[in-house]
Amino acid sequence: MCRRMSILNNAVMSIQVGLEDLIAGTPARMLSSVRNLHAGVLLLLKSRLLELSPPGSDEVLLKQKIKPRMDGSGHLEFVGSGKKTVELEEIKQRLTALGVDVEWKRIERLTQERNNIEHYYAQVSDEAMRGLAADVLLIVRDFTARELKRDPRELFGEAAWDQLLKNKEVFDAERAACLSALRAVKWSSAGLAAACEDYPCSDCAARLWYPADPSRELD
Repeated sequence: MCRRMSILNNAVMSIQVGLEDLIAGTPARMLSSVRNLHAGVLLLLKSRLLELSPPGSDEVLLKQKIKPRMDGSGHLEFVGSGKKTVELEEIKQRLTALGVDVEWKRIERLTQERNNIEHYYAQVSDEAMRGLAADVLLIVRDFTARELKRDPRELFGEAAWDQLLKNKEVFDAERAACLSALRAVKWSSAGLAAACEDYPCSDCAARLWYPADPSRELD
């Protein structure tokens, strides 16, 4: 198996295992789900960097360290060095420079939610996990089809893909109900109203919350 397919397969397995953890629903498995889903998305991005690395370059676009060398014809070229691979910011810089289309705002929010859940919450709520998995579906669907030229349902398997779709349907319905309640509040400013619509719960990290009394004026 080539190196690119190995990374791509690891991405697929990480996301599949993340979904299995999500279904299990125990606190430990929820944290494992966060880690696996996030890791799977980053591996997808890395698989594209590896695909774009020139043959014989020692995976130059994937490696953190890059060194110059002269080829057999006396021309300067750059090759990868060491075993460490790029982190998110380097992935973003390189894919952007190469014109690869990625929804970076969604990736960054996914990473932020992963970090918050990992470090600041004792227990991950079902609602928070549904939101994270919904973002994963959108990232995976678009990147897999557009950049990897693969059918995401075929790549991830029917069971995993159906689970992602089902999760997003539930999340979207809950999100719509929350937004409707929030928009019924008489906020003191449009900026405050907009900020509250995407503000995560301080207890469980979910973006699914609503006011107890929408008729009150809040400032």
